[in-house]
Amino acid sequence: MGKPVRTCTVGSILARNMRSPSFHELLWLSCAAKRCCSVRTVLPTGGDVWRIATQLQVPPDSFLRTIPAEPGAEDGVLLEPNGRRVHVVLARRALKGRQAACVFLMQLRDEVARCGLGDLRPLSCQAWPAVWATGAVRLDANHVCTCRAWSLADMDREAARLLLEQEAAEREVDRRIIAEWNVQVEAAPHPTYRLTDYCDYLMRAYSVRMSGTSTEGAA
Repeated sequence: MGKPVRTCTVGSILARNMRSPSFHELLWLSCAAKRCCSVRTVLPTGGDVWRIATQLQVPPDSFLRTIPAEPGAEDGVLLEPNGRRVHVVLARRALKGRQAACVFLMQLRDEVARCGLGDLRPLSCQAWPAVWATGAVRLDANHVCTCRAWSLADMDREAARLLLEQEAAEREVDRRIIAEWNVQVEAAPHPTYRLTDYCDYLMRAYSVRMSGTSTEGAA
């Protein structure tokens, strides 16, 4: 018999948020609306998915969904031979009185919400509204925040740089993993794969990568 599937609970998530936040995080936490969590589509790295799934002990497909990828996207995932590629992003769910928001956003009361992931937030979310552009940390011009007018003075630029460099490194790993997956999908006899199948492959690939062995034939 397989292991029982655990689901996210408010208590299990908040138990992992017990640390002193940085000045940047305090500013972000002070925003009650968390509009960024409703407007932004978050494309987590494979490392983000690995960390969230393993730390919360939940299956990745319980918090992910697919959206169409741009034609020719190198990081687009195939789920069927010759099919349209997709991006794997954080899922959304309906919250009272607001548009669909990130699946990890917890509404505490009307117009007051908080991210349930804490330190497990995807790297891009931890760095937000900082982005990496032209070789430097920049402020996202489309940050959509309604709580404050962000500036680089609000950011710990060195911490943001490290987060964004880690994100870039993980996305390079993801491109290799996705390329291997797509080759196997194109050659497979199965007509279609599910998101669950790709998530299983991704989790195995990260385990295999850490152990230094090959992922060939794992799809």
